[in-house]
Amino acid sequence: MLHPLITEPSNLDIFTETQHKIIENLNDRQREAVLSTTGSNLIIAGAGSGKTAVLTRRVAYLISQGITPGQILCLTFTNKAAAEMNKRVRSLLDSVQINLPYIAPWQQDYLQNPLLCTFHSLGVRILREFGDKIDLKKEFSILDSDDQKKIVRQILKELNISEKNLQPSLAIYFISQCKQASLVSSESNKISKDFLPIFHQIYAKYESQLKKSQIVDFDDLILLPYIILSQNQDIRQILYDRWHHLMVDEFQDTNPAQFELIRLLMPLEGLRLEKEKSLFVVGDDAQSIYGFRGSKIEIILNFQDEYPGTKEVVLNQNYRSVQPILDLAEKVIAHNPNQKKKDLFTNNREVVDVHYYVARNDRDEAEFILRKLQELYINEQKADIKKVKSSSELIFEADENSYITKDYTKSKDFVKKKDPISSMFDIYLESDDNFGISRTGLYDPYSWQVPEIKWKEIKKLDEVVILYRTHSQSRSIEEVLLKHNVPYKLVSGTRFLDRKEIKDIIAMLKFLANGSDRVSMGRFLPLIMDGVGPKTLGKMIAYLDDFDYPLAPKYAQMLMDLIEKMQRCWTTNSTLIELTKELLTITGYMKYLKSEYPVKDEFEARVENIGEIYSLMFPFDEDKEMPLTEKLNQFLAAVMLMSSLEMDEADDVPKISLMSLHQSKGLEYETVFLVGVEDGLLPHQNSFFEVGGMEEEVRLAYVGVTRAKKHLYLTSAESRIQFGQIKANPISRIFRPFLDVQVKRTR
Repeated sequence: MLHPLITEPSNLDIFTETQHKIIENLNDRQREAVLSTTGSNLIIAGAGSGKTAVLTRRVAYLISQGITPGQILCLTFTNKAAAEMNKRVRSLLDSVQINLPYIAPWQQDYLQNPLLCTFHSLGVRILREFGDKIDLKKEFSILDSDDQKKIVRQILKELNISEKNLQPSLAIYFISQCKQASLVSSESNKISKDFLPIFHQIYAKYESQLKKSQIVDFDDLILLPYIILSQNQDIRQILYDRWHHLMVDEFQDTNPAQFELIRLLMPLEGLRLEKEKSLFVVGDDAQSIYGFRGSKIEIILNFQDEYPGTKEVVLNQNYRSVQPILDLAEKVIAHNPNQKKKDLFTNNREVVDVHYYVARNDRDEAEFILRKLQELYINEQKADIKKVKSSSELIFEADENSYITKDYTKSKDFVKKKDPISSMFDIYLESDDNFGISRTGLYDPYSWQVPEIKWKEIKKLDEVVILYRTHSQSRSIEEVLLKHNVPYKLVSGTRFLDRKEIKDIIAMLKFLANGSDRVSMGRFLPLIMDGVGPKTLGKMIAYLDDFDYPLAPKYAQMLMDLIEKMQRCWTTNSTLIELTKELLTITGYMKYLKSEYPVKDEFEARVENIGEIYSLMFPFDEDKEMPLTEKLNQFLAAVMLMSSLEMDEADDVPKISLMSLHQSKGLEYETVFLVGVEDGLLPHQNSFFEVGGMEEEVRLAYVGVTRAKKHLYLTSAESRIQFGQIKANPISRIFRPFLDVQVKRTR
């Protein structure tokens, strides 16, 4: 029987053709994965192997089989990935005349549309629906990192502990570790014994404060749904009946709490008893790089032990890169003994540039990038590796078919082994008689000049990325790019909410939605009320908890007047934009902002930032049927889960991207510069002392290498300034075996 959403035509033969169209152009292993629609399935998806295509086509294929769309749940880790999958699924279904109706998110449709969202978004949904089981109101607030620190600082003060002796960030780390292990404060003694008893006290007080204020932090969005499901069999049954097909993207990034949630939503016994159920997880153990956030690589490596009988499919055809880059990636990941073997290959036959450059220092490293950009994009030609360059450089060309080294010049400065991986590299080393040397014989890093170039007219700059292990490495690169007016964007991981005025406004809106949110109230009250310092603020909060508390009549009247104004504002507006504009006026916040930033340009810049809030609110206000309460709750949840990548300011100028290796996962670029390939940076110095640290650094290097589609440049510096000192780091031990370069240079 055909699914009712298939509108045209309606006979069985065409239905088979519809399914065929959904899976066409997939390779054999991708097709095998898509057609695995029952039981537990582990899809090992190598870098660039089309995992998103597999996930989206599987959703479409299930629907074409007659599965009710609402029975499909697909989880990922970023809003951007979820939005992309939603877009691709709808486009694919439209192409085969399966039309899914648009249902507003606030209507909680679990019938006509599949749910493709992040783990945290799912957590918000579960808590809104079933939070009453743990005495959590539907209007709960989500805590951000700054407010989290404020709470911990207040707890340390109450315990008479100096921040010099115990940093708030360390206490927050402990709390997060507990929550990611599914441990509430009463169970925190099960965590590592390395933590002193005071950490357990802080967690207990922190948990109590959040519950009192009806607020949750980001870890709670996973922990609390886990608690609700584990303690309530009736709710487990509701969700078990709701979702028959659970799919998980980027499975290698799951932490124990997320995996426990997966097991509650799709238990092993359910898969065994009901053949129409399925669990489908997709990931790449070689790209598991978020150990510092709590992810455990053992989860993907041991998945078949947790779900016996799991079908494993390895996607090993790469559509992004060319073979030399994949060969290098395989060599890099081979350092790790515990891994799923993939043997990546590609049919891409384009010639590739793979280079390694030894810079004198970090400034020279940055200028090398500009020289290569000039060759690649300004002169509208690739670096010509067949041309004999100056005798100061040793050039290698990888033959397209065999990747056998062809040595075009001879140099006594190098000793290099001839093996298929080492031979891929062009090795660049500027000698003493080349540019960058002053007449005194001393190296002058500022002597090289880039010709005047209209960088903003270069359309392909957005196909270039500079990757580094730590954000501090961007300093010298930014300095050079700024000097030569090269447009770039720095992906720093700073969230949109970290702008002060945005945090202030969100705090007011959160308090409006959740009157129990004392943390949010504590942020904006001192800004808009004269004479309210920490002590008076504490008394005001105590007064709201107990109106018999002896608060000075002046402040009691000020407080009640403010609350009355906010309530009146709430009842006289029907849109979020109107509500917020009036809120900023009647509370006196705009007056405060003008006094805080008396310089006209500064004030106007803050007002422009506030305009971004209105832009975000606009889609919610377009839904005329959604109640204002629901609009506000939906908006606050959406904004709190946004990242800087999703709030990137748009303009028409192509820009080079600067980002850390962690932020690059899932992205791809035509040209990749991986800088700081040195011991102490990549691998990071901390990894030398951490269990499993080196293995994760190897996976980071693997991620960096596999971002490149055509051009890959690895760079290191003989010296660089770190923490105010000149450091001379050896070539990275991860890449050293393949480069095997010994440099002899006279001074």
